[in-house]
Amino acid sequence: MERTEYIQADDYERSESRQSQRNGYYERDFTTRVGTLELKVPRTRDGEFSTVFERYQRNEKALLASMLEMYV
Repeated sequence: MERTEYIQADDYERSESRQSQRNGYYERDFTTRVGTLELKVPRTRDGEFSTVFERYQRNEKALLASMLEMYV
């Protein structure tokens, strides 16, 4: 959803307002108190898209800090 908003086009949609192209996913391990999650993080061709998770964020403590920032 975030990536679609960034690109300004749905899958396979051709549009003058399109910002970039989807470029699959990369995997990232994310450590929580209950174990390690394997995340599939979306990426775009231009590399400018960013998600809720910061670039090198790997643990729950950083996630909680990000969630607090979004709430405030």
